[in-house]
Amino acid sequence: MTHTITLVSDVYVSKTEALNALSKLLEADIDNSDPSNAVVGLDHGVVLSIEVPKFGEDLPLTLDLSGTDTANVEAVALTVIDRVRDRLSWTVTTVIRS
Repeated sequence: MTHTITLVSDVYVSKTEALNALSKLLEADIDNSDPSNAVVGLDHGVVLSIEVPKFGEDLPLTLDLSGTDTANVEAVALTVIDRVRDRLSWTVTTVIRS
């Protein structure tokens, strides 16, 4: 079973810009094996993906952190939130835990 934490930020940047910034910030590689859904692989098998707005909607950036171990996803999410807030000055809010 996959556990996911969804974070919403206050920034309006493209998926490519966000992936590059997050990859550098988190010192992790971008996995482009599926060009339509590039992701960043993080510690403990957690994957960070970015939700793309549909039909030209101007929505803030949405980050999904997913993995099979709930505790690992939650720990990595806390690290991501701290770094994004401290180093990129993005406001990040947890909106969904599933």
